Amino acid sequence: MAKNSVKIIALVLAILLICSGLVFIISNNKTLAYSSSDRVYISQSIADFASVSKYYCLNKNLHYEPGYYIAVGEGRLDPIVAYAIGYEQNERKLGKTQHSDDAICNIVWDYMGDGRTQGKDVLYSEEFYDIVAKAELIQNLSEDDVSISSLETMLIQNSEGQYGPFTINFPSINDELVGKELKIIVNGTTEIAIEDLIKKDDGYYLTEEHGIQVGVENTIELEYTAWQYTGSYVEYAFEQKYVMQVTCPECGGTGKFTRPGGIAYIVNGIGVREDYDQVLWSVDPEEPFAHINEDCAGEVEGEIISEPGYYASQNIIDPNVECIPFLLYADLTFLAGTPDVEIEFNKINTEGEKLEGAIFDVNVVGGTVEGSSTITTTKEGNTLRIKPDKGSIAMTVTLTELKAPDKYAPLTESIILQYNWNKDTKQWDCNKSNIVLQDGEKV
Repeated sequence: MAKNSVKIIALVLAILLICSGLVFIISNNKTLAYSSSDRVYISQSIADFASVSKYYCLNKNLHYEPGYYIAVGEGRLDPIVAYAIGYEQNERKLGKTQHSDDAICNIVWDYMGDGRTQGKDVLYSEEFYDIVAKAELIQNLSEDDVSISSLETMLIQNSEGQYGPFTINFPSINDELVGKELKIIVNGTTEIAIEDLIKKDDGYYLTEEHGIQVGVENTIELEYTAWQYTGSYVEYAFEQKYVMQVTCPECGGTGKFTRPGGIAYIVNGIGVREDYDQVLWSVDPEEPFAHINEDCAGEVEGEIISEPGYYASQNIIDPNVECIPFLLYADLTFLAGTPDVEIEFNKINTEGEKLEGAIFDVNVVGGTVEGSSTITTTKEGNTLRIKPDKGSIAMTVTLTELKAPDKYAPLTESIILQYNWNKDTKQWDCNKSNIVLQDGEKV
């Protein structure tokens, strides 16, 4: 028996030496923190993997079977895979389901599957591309991805009472927000959603109903929130049972020895096997060895049936996904609308004294008078406030004297003031008409 034992041990050592070289190469490509004794029993069917958010197979069409699996590698999840798994896990915690298990599994197969069988086994569905597009957007966010701007620092109301256009950039696909949330805050108080804004071909518009305050500076803030995903995984390989066929050359007796603890895993699409534990061979209870002749003392010879490269089941990964909040901020300050026009209006005599009792009618084209359109002068002086119409950039103010103060005659012609909005100075320019006054009167 000693001779046979030597043969068996020599054969096993040869296999171990071959496999140890393969393991050395693999170890140079990965930093392994797991122990080769990490061993789990996986009972789920392949259809249950994704739905329980636990395991994922690494190949679509390779055989899988439940059983004992041993950790053979670890690494970082591909960013697209991390998003696909992590986003769906978060949604399901909220009682939602955004994507099908099939789509997520296909992403795992395509981005992390052994052999990268692209185009052959992976189902490139519309849902697949939708998840990938969102993942690429979210996983590569930068501070430039959220912004708000306008062509002018002074925005004038259009005929519909709207201010704009604003150019608002945010992570989106076909104008649909991608991410957790986009808050639009107007003047620090009013919070609105992007879909509540008025969208036109040239940009977004806001109104006073959105919180815009006319004639003063306004601030619009954008607060964007998204979840980015990262994570690691442990790769498991099916625990392969070594089987050795033994034969007695003298009497022809046969049987099998087994030794558990072999593992089969896949490297670049090729099955590889190694021993993780130096356990002794034992008699296979299903086919125990026995000499045909009880008196035979022949020395048995053994041959391992499972050749290197054989694997009983494809590899799987156990992902651990982490969520990282990603926040982006942008703001814009601008002057809304055209401000009101204030006119200091007094009638004075030659000594510069203000006269009271003169009555003027005020007519405005392109705006309205705040308060009464009839003004009676006082010794303290008078102020007219003119409010431009929505979208108005020109106004004509006509002052007609209806009654002069005592001992004075009324003006024979109206006073005409023409106001035009200056886009450069952001102020109203005023052009006065020729004003004919009675002797000793000034306006």
